[in-house]
Amino acid sequence: MYRINRSRSLEMLGERLGSSFLLAPAIHDLLKTRRSLDVLEVGFGYGHVMLELAWLFREHEVRFHGVDKRLNVANREELRDIARDFNLIPQSDLERFTLPSIYSYDATSMHFEDESIDFVYSAFVVRFIERKEKFIEEVCRILRPGGRAVIHIGGAYWDYPYGKIIDNRRLTNYLNRFVLKYKDELIPLPIYMRLFEGNTFNFKFAESPHCILLIQKTASGKLNLNLDYNEKLSMQGRKLPLRNRKGEIKGGFRSVYEVRGKYYDALFNRELLTIEYIKHSRKTQLH
Repeated sequence: MYRINRSRSLEMLGERLGSSFLLAPAIHDLLKTRRSLDVLEVGFGYGHVMLELAWLFREHEVRFHGVDKRLNVANREELRDIARDFNLIPQSDLERFTLPSIYSYDATSMHFEDESIDFVYSAFVVRFIERKEKFIEEVCRILRPGGRAVIHIGGAYWDYPYGKIIDNRRLTNYLNRFVLKYKDELIPLPIYMRLFEGNTFNFKFAESPHCILLIQKTASGKLNLNLDYNEKLSMQGRKLPLRNRKGEIKGGFRSVYEVRGKYYDALFNRELLTIEYIKHSRKTQLH
């Protein structure tokens, strides 16, 4: 019996997560500038989306890979069964169809060579990863120059403003599973990521209620976010508990990091945090 949350289709991703997860057009765009592609899905579940994409791009030199810590599909032959059970590929083509390669391990340490993947996407999975900074660094390591990634980190009500923590446990009322702080100050994730933009990476958060990080790698190199993991404050969402705007308790894992002093200072030196921004954040909190 298949679990519905592990067999989402391409159409369902677009409906739930918006235009950022229109994956086929993104792959088409990459094919305009290169003859072949390697595409990776992290947290592929039953492989539904990978199989749909592989069938769509069967006439192109696009190789599909999947990594999932909890392997719901034991091997590629079981993946063929998924394609058959969900009618993803015509029966007459199924035996000779090239299936994606699948792997079972922790995606915070991926077994791909540096700069070997052109496109990475992950939906509904990163919220459960404890060391989210390591995962993002790994994605940036394996991306080829010119490559892109679409990473869904969590749901709505995530974008907490700069300000003081509300207490020494919850930190913020926002439903964010990737929280940065410096002493008793909250550092917004989008602002911190801008410190690491430049000649190698561009980072953008999608215009969406969801927390979706868009990465573009423009030149060869690696990413080091220079964050210190706070093991005491990092915990399961239901243990905290994490709540949405309606007060409902949500799952996943809240990962908390300490920003180092030199990078805190750099946010002000580079005017990513300004007095005007802080005043605006305080007004937002008051309302």
